[in-house]
Amino acid sequence: MSHRTVFPALTALTALLLAVPACDSDLKDEKFGDLEITTTAPTIEQPFVTADGWSVDYEQFLVHLTAINVAGLEDEVLTASAAEVVVDQAKPGPKQLLFSSVRKPRTWDDVNFQIGPALPAEESAATLLGYEAPETTTEAPPPPPPELALLQSGGYSIYVTGTATRGAEVKKFAWGLTTDTLYSACTGGITVPPDALGTVNITMSGTAFFADDLLVGAPLRFDPIAAADADGDGNVTLDELVAVPIEDVRTATGAMYSGESETLAGYLSEQARGIVSGYGSQGTCTAEAVTEETE
Repeated sequence: MSHRTVFPALTALTALLLAVPACDSDLKDEKFGDLEITTTAPTIEQPFVTADGWSVDYEQFLVHLTAINVAGLEDEVLTASAAEVVVDQAKPGPKQLLFSSVRKPRTWDDVNFQIGPALPAEESAATLLGYEAPETTTEAPPPPPPELALLQSGGYSIYVTGTATRGAEVKKFAWGLTTDTLYSACTGGITVPPDALGTVNITMSGTAFFADDLLVGAPLRFDPIAAADADGDGNVTLDELVAVPIEDVRTATGAMYSGESETLAGYLSEQARGIVSGYGSQGTCTAEAVTEETE
């Protein structure tokens, strides 16, 4: 299995230049630029309707990014890096994942990032974007935000909650996933212009969990998930999805549900790698499972 080098995270949301600077006379003549990486999630921020008539509305969509790196592909110069970041994609608007100033103007063609499990609180340096810690009157540090604590409690990389409705039918779900995925070979990297800002946006999608095949553009279905609610309490749990053989889903729907998973829960985890749906205006990134062999 191929694997690109993931540079170690340096500081949270702080870009560091690792290349050796030129002499002072050269620096005076050279113009530098800035770079920014953001993320948006239109299909997570607002409800969408599946092919079988369910309206899916996310209440929370937490994503734990283990690292974000910008480097040169040929010279392997690391120009910017950010450590653990947590975003709630259910909240509207773009989120800034990385900003770095005074960068060498050029195309930095090796952009890679990783969505992986959150570390325990005592080992983590993660930041929840948009969160302001409450003031404390003691010397003890403030407690982590509940969203981050939730991810850390289960070692989750993705945690989603939401509701699906079809007429009078209502199904709720709360799923914590531990998938570990490297996204690399992002089309075009990022170009830093002289005396200007180079920016690129990573788009994430909430529809990936419900596609009936791993292929892009596959129809969305919620019926198999709704049918997994074995106790009929209106809450579809991961344990209930584990109990559903994927072959039964294929038989019931006639859809492919391709992949290596034997259960509906496993298929859901495979589909989680597809939440990164776009890079820049029309680009993509290559998703690869992180295993002991690829680390």
